[in-house]
Amino acid sequence: MKQILASLQAYYRLRVCQEAVWEAYRIFLDRIPDPGEYQNWVSICQQETFCLFDIGKNFSNSQEHLDLLQQRIKQRHFPERKDEISTEKTLGAPGETPVFSPEKNKGKVKSPIILQLGDNHRQY
Repeated sequence: MKQILASLQAYYRLRVCQEAVWEAYRIFLDRIPDPGEYQNWVSICQQETFCLFDIGKNFSNSQEHLDLLQQRIKQRHFPERKDEISTEKTLGAPGETPVFSPEKNKGKVKSPIILQLGDNHRQY
């Protein structure tokens, strides 16, 4: 009985660590981990001295995460550059449905337009 309980607890720890590490990459680094780095973090997580919140702190304080934040902050402070089209001018006010004239697109190949708004993706 003790062996079964120990096995189930080890499996539970492994699954929780796998999920925690995967989510840390997604949330803090906005990417999928390489297999080697993923396995290293899962192994670290499985050590009893390492807490799940420590994983979040490590990812949050990593240089990769800080660089990503800096990049996103710069993009928000300078949302409209001369070589970019403002989505407000193109789509109108938030919540409005964009209207595309079929006459302007006559004879062109129709493909969906995908707009990325923060973490939300919409297809038109």
